[in-house]
Amino acid sequence: MASISNYMSSPVITVDILDSVEQAVSLMERNCIGGLPVLEDGKLCGI
Repeated sequence: MASISNYMSSPVITVDILDSVEQAVSLMERNCIGGLPVLEDGKLCGI
């Protein structure tokens, strides 16, 4: 069985809850990813 480390990216690319949708889309396009963890005060609040 494969471990999660085979599929995760590091460092984790995140956006802040106050970042714009445009910033999030740009990050996803530049890094070829389909989703981003959203942080508020350093804590996960969405994906």
